[in-house]
Amino acid sequence: GEAVVLLAASHLDPGSGAISAVASNGIWHLIGRTQRVRAADLCTHVLVEARSTDCERGLYLIERGAAGAKVECGVTVDMQPASLFDLQGIPARRIADASAIDAGRRRAQVLAACESLAIAQAVLDATRQHLAGRNQFGQPILRFQAVQHRLVGIYLRIRELRALLAAAQAAYDAGGVKLDRVWWQLQADPS
Repeated sequence: GEAVVLLAASHLDPGSGAISAVASNGIWHLIGRTQRVRAADLCTHVLVEARSTDCERGLYLIERGAAGAKVECGVTVDMQPASLFDLQGIPARRIADASAIDAGRRRAQVLAACESLAIAQAVLDATRQHLAGRNQFGQPILRFQAVQHRLVGIYLRIRELRALLAAAQAAYDAGGVKLDRVWWQLQADPS
């Protein structure tokens, strides 16, 4: 058969230590609770970040249905089905160390930001199309100067984001570069 593996992100705070990994007779066991995992009912295995007793962060692979894994079904904030894993000494296999976790997290940040950029561009395109088709006072709303100014402002923010993402991708591709400065720049201007 095939294995379907999902990541149970521990926390937004990297390595917060919410899940503990304890070695016993050469076998790792995980204790703690994961964040909610979407589509967990479809997976066979789950990747979990945990901290060992010597405070070393690692990435561990567990079987979804293994003894010691209690699955609580629920929903996320946006009402999507998701499961929370309550791990009570579940056997696990350590597959990566902290540096691999951090590299994967940085790559995921770049990919998530790229997806956000694509969504922003699609929304701008749909808004422009909608405004071109709606009429007020006998002309398309898109022709009003105030509306055009708002669209240009959004367009410029998307161009800035595209440039920052290109810089982030280049920094990531250069290897081993922390992207914290780029993310701070993205968050600095909430407009």
